[in-house]
Amino acid sequence: QRDPLFCLTIARYDKAKNLDSLIRIFKQVIQQIPDAYLNIYGFGSEQSFLQNEIDRHKLNCNVKLKGYEENTDSLYNKASLFLFSSRSEGFGMAVMEALCHGCPVVSYNINYGPSDMIQDDTNGFLIPFQDETLYAEKVISLLKDQQKREQFSQAAYACTHLIDQQQFAQNWQDLFDAIQ
Repeated sequence: QRDPLFCLTIARYDKAKNLDSLIRIFKQVIQQIPDAYLNIYGFGSEQSFLQNEIDRHKLNCNVKLKGYEENTDSLYNKASLFLFSSRSEGFGMAVMEALCHGCPVVSYNINYGPSDMIQDDTNGFLIPFQDETLYAEKVISLLKDQQKREQFSQAAYACTHLIDQQQFAQNWQDLFDAIQ
């Protein structure tokens, strides 16, 4: 059911999300896989800047700003890869949502968030921050290797134990009890 050429990002169009890095990365990706494409869903103050970057790199056929989307389930289910580029994050909810839908994630290895959910070379890749060349290489390798993408997808589904809602609620209750 997944489109083998579809990469997805869902994020605010904001400097903190570092989306211009993904645009540069995708320029490298399409040199190897010309039909690959990246849809960036979101909204924010950086929309004009990001569109200018897409235009400047002549990526209009491969990278699109798609705006806000209410129903992201179908996007996660269709995408082959979720790309995450934030400079910092408390907890990358979009990363968790992607993994829960079996969509492998390629992410910068930043403090807090991605490394708590992504098992490097199992359900995605963790890339040293701003290493755009390595990031592009990992995206290319996964887009070219359907079997590995499927293995990563199965491992992504398996990590959904991280969001056991009862355990999450109990942890908060335990914390509240401890500070009373």
